[in-house]
Amino acid sequence: MIDTDVLIVGAGPAGTTCAYHLHKNNHSCLLMDCASFPRDKICGGGMTPKAWKLLEKIYPSLEYDYLPIKRMNLYMDHKFRGCYSLNEEVRVVRRKLFDNLLLGEYLKEGGRYITDMMLEIKECEDGSVEVSFKSGEKVRCRYLVGADGANSRVRKYLNPKTKPGVFIMEQYLESSKKDEITFELSNSIKQGYYYDFPNKEFNAVGYCEKKTTKEKFLKLIDSYGIAEGRILGAFIPPTIDYPQHRHIFLVGDAGCWCDKLSYEGIYFALATGYNAAEAIIKGCSFTEANREIIARKRHRNLAATLLYNPLGMGVVKLVSKSKRTTERILNRYLR
Repeated sequence: MIDTDVLIVGAGPAGTTCAYHLHKNNHSCLLMDCASFPRDKICGGGMTPKAWKLLEKIYPSLEYDYLPIKRMNLYMDHKFRGCYSLNEEVRVVRRKLFDNLLLGEYLKEGGRYITDMMLEIKECEDGSVEVSFKSGEKVRCRYLVGADGANSRVRKYLNPKTKPGVFIMEQYLESSKKDEITFELSNSIKQGYYYDFPNKEFNAVGYCEKKTTKEKFLKLIDSYGIAEGRILGAFIPPTIDYPQHRHIFLVGDAGCWCDKLSYEGIYFALATGYNAAEAIIKGCSFTEANREIIARKRHRNLAATLLYNPLGMGVVKLVSKSKRTTERILNRYLR
């Protein structure tokens, strides 16, 4: 039996940031993941200004590779609406390398890490949590932090009937060598959009929608002249559908912490991972430590409700005619 104050399940940006901040503040913690790093992650890899500024606050000496983007193309129903300039760059990273780099920062600080698969969670009478692993190892902790992605086993423990959210499909293309991001909105894409994110190695083209099929994705990319390649798929859970718990926290995609409007995930992963550590360090509730993020998510959910319908799409078409107005809205949103 391994004893630790905090067990973090999942070593993506949310889990690693939580472990890193705890370790830096002399809290006993153990980070684990079932995957071997570096590993791929389905994600455009775009870090908005608010995301990379938070990253620099948490990891002040971190040096990482990224492609700076200051232009965004918008299409609606396959018609070009405009190319808009960003005041501050979006930094596009390759998640396979970025996530591995963050884990490396934690390990350089002497943090404890194991590769294993969680099987069972048991709450004990003394308030501790006991977790069993595939290897036969058991860990007893005071806090359990679920950072194990959209299909989180920790979230399923809190709510066995948790529902899947928006589905995303993605494939990689030869690099376009262009420093611009492309989005397409359409009434035929329900609660989602098409995207094209370039990084230094390739372009990640993808499509997210509430209910979709591989055939619909193939038809969409074919309309752009893109041949079928190796298609990856994953869920993005947009709704918080589990009870808050005193000793079990959910961060990043595991906790459904993403922007329901853009499905941005890196910022929310960093923020909720850091806030979970802050809650443990300060002895306050996760809800209290996460107050600002909860308010931001509520605001984004409302914006998504207004956007993803025919009336909202009509408003976007009108607004996009004014480059100045569109850029002002975009730059405010990305802050």
